[in-house]
Amino acid sequence: MGKSSDDKKASATANRVNFSRLVGIIARFSRNSRRLLILSVITLILEALTALLIPLVIGYSITYLTLRINQILGNSGALPRSPLGLLGLDFGFNTDVETLVLVALGIVVLTMVNSLCDSLTEIYLAQGGRGVGYNMRVFLYGHLQKLSLTFHNQSRTGDILTRVTSDVAAVENFIISNLSDFLGSVLFLVFVLIGMFWSAWNIWKPAQGGEGDAAVFIIPLMAVSIIPLMAVISNYYTSRIKAASKRLRSTEGELASAAQEMLASIRVVQTYGQGGYEQSLFSDQSRKAMNAALDAAAYQARFSWVVSVLGAIATAAVICVGAWLIFRNPVSMGIGALVVFTKWIDDMFKPTKKLISEWNAFGKLYASLERVGDLMDMKPDVRDEPGAIPAPAFHGRVEFRNVVFSYPAIGSSKKKADAKPRPTLNGLSFDIQPGQVVAVVGHTGAGKSTIAQLIPRLYDPDAGQVLIDGHDIRKFTLESLRAEMSMVLQESILFTGSIVENIAYGRPDASGAEIIEAARDANADEFISKFPDGYYTILGERGSNLSGGQRQRIAIARAFIRNTPILILDEPSTGLDAESTDLVLQALRKLMKGKTTIIISHELSLIRDADKIIVIKEGQIEQMGTHNELIRAGGVYANLYAMQSGQREMMGSALPVEEVSNTQDEKG
Repeated sequence: MGKSSDDKKASATANRVNFSRLVGIIARFSRNSRRLLILSVITLILEALTALLIPLVIGYSITYLTLRINQILGNSGALPRSPLGLLGLDFGFNTDVETLVLVALGIVVLTMVNSLCDSLTEIYLAQGGRGVGYNMRVFLYGHLQKLSLTFHNQSRTGDILTRVTSDVAAVENFIISNLSDFLGSVLFLVFVLIGMFWSAWNIWKPAQGGEGDAAVFIIPLMAVSIIPLMAVISNYYTSRIKAASKRLRSTEGELASAAQEMLASIRVVQTYGQGGYEQSLFSDQSRKAMNAALDAAAYQARFSWVVSVLGAIATAAVICVGAWLIFRNPVSMGIGALVVFTKWIDDMFKPTKKLISEWNAFGKLYASLERVGDLMDMKPDVRDEPGAIPAPAFHGRVEFRNVVFSYPAIGSSKKKADAKPRPTLNGLSFDIQPGQVVAVVGHTGAGKSTIAQLIPRLYDPDAGQVLIDGHDIRKFTLESLRAEMSMVLQESILFTGSIVENIAYGRPDASGAEIIEAARDANADEFISKFPDGYYTILGERGSNLSGGQRQRIAIARAFIRNTPILILDEPSTGLDAESTDLVLQALRKLMKGKTTIIISHELSLIRDADKIIVIKEGQIEQMGTHNELIRAGGVYANLYAMQSGQREMMGSALPVEEVSNTQDEKG
């Protein structure tokens, strides 16, 4: 029993912490929208007050008419004070006309003000909500760029996109479409309870003259008793709606990831004929999302039914109690007061029903804010150190000093967390002089690309130092450090936009002449000029309307225009045909002139002329020297060279298809 109590306390504490966290997130991104949000709260208060006053006006008119009819029928009884009389004004008008005209005007004016406040609230919340959504999206976009490659490598792209788009949209839409109903309903409930006790007090006040009846307080007390009952019911259903909404948001992220992965791999899917398999996977994910949405809708429908029944019971109870009070003391409470109480009780459940309809949206908001909050709480593994300074213009000396590095284990299980992976780099030390070309070779998984990623601080070493011009690179700010180097990768990353924009990505302030010169140096000007729109040709997603060689030459042109003292080439010619490889290698040789260059490649014609070749095996330096020195020494590099040379000789000596056919005919 004690354990259950402790669990409940822990759950309640966690809920309070989560709620505070969610409120903090909204407050953080609503700073420039606070004036609009405050104005919306003011208009909501006015809207709730006018909604409260309209039943009072109607009740007053019924009371007046009831007593006036009694007077006409010859029964004694004083009329209530006229509206002007209540304000201390008396212009001598006919009391009946004055009362009816002012009551009618009062209803019209209060309704106009109520509707105006509702419209203004929508306008203010639309502006405020869009501002909050804008701030969240911009922050997340920048935050994602700062998160380390470890995070990006272990995250599903579709899920991240859903958090930045759909989850932020859920927050935005809640503020725009749901917050007015949510806050307005709460305010109205508070005002109705205050109005009920105030009216009951005014009915009971004549007790000093011996005519009041304290039993009138039964009605507001009934209204108050409904609140804890509604709280229990709401807590039961909202916890389930929230859980279903969270499952829905999670499955929507998985759906987006599955769709993104299929579209990115469409060539493989179609080639291998796995469309049916992918369809079944997507169907399973979609079914999970559908079931979560149906669960939330079912709970919401049950919630609405329970509240409707409770509302009917409460209204019937008020009518019965009110009738009993009238029969008990007709002087103390009249028909008008009963109508007002009945209308208020009925109106209490209208905002309650609105709250019910908003609980699903609130559950989605809660789930979305949790997902967005989890993303915001991610801290970059690589960031500017305290006291980091802008990097000066580098001469280009690069040194690795006893560098140890291991990639984080994939997954979060305890077993994986406890396991110590073998270091990818283990005590690696070497130096590169300014202007030198150094090639790094080795078998797959030896740690070659890791070296290339440590220099621009895409990762930080676990131990040891990476130095440039004798300074630990962690001493410099990330932005200034990376501004001093260029990279050409195996996969050419191009962006949707024109060719000129993609080349200028390396230096946005480059002139048109500089862009064309860079393209010529990269052997890209010839094919670019053949396009109808030339340099203003719009590229498809990731440059899909270009060949691999063309994409790589645009990436090289981007490095040319950047013109930095340090150049990193990570398998820049892998996967290209012979003609494209030749053009790319020509461009790379121009690009490397005068720059400290680190080459990760198996292309012998690119690395054999390097000033130094470093052979990596299992994260350590196995051999180091020039091409000729390593060939004479034998070992890993000589074996790699022999393998590639043998393959080329076989390719060079292969017979054409026609000759093979003729030879087979002669044998036959």
